[in-house]
Amino acid sequence: YMGIFSCLNNSTSHQYIMNLIAPIPRVGAILLLDNEGKRIASRYYDAQLAGTDAKTQMAFEKKVFGKTSKLEARADSSIVVMDNVVIIHKLLSDVYVYVIGDDKENELLLLGIMNALEECLHSITKSQVTKNS
Repeated sequence: YMGIFSCLNNSTSHQYIMNLIAPIPRVGAILLLDNEGKRIASRYYDAQLAGTDAKTQMAFEKKVFGKTSKLEARADSSIVVMDNVVIIHKLLSDVYVYVIGDDKENELLLLGIMNALEECLHSITKSQVTKNS
């Protein structure tokens, strides 16, 4: 095993090994907005996505809502690419739910997260996902 550790200390070998390992997928943000685009809840996991101050985040949310609210409301999730991010969104009653990741993220992974989030919201609200619940 010592050979592996000495190999990892070599920067060229380390870079080669890191290139072989697939990057860990991650979510940049999860947003819940009402039917007017106002924030119900949000969680940003990537500061580069929309900054750390509320004003920048609200501007980002407004842009996301403006891009997705014009799309036809559907029962299933939709995928939109905007400004180097992948947006998975779904309308649940009067709540827009967004799972946002980097444009290099796997859309199917983000969709799986959306489905799990939807199930959680239905479970918490007893299938009555609305702005007031």
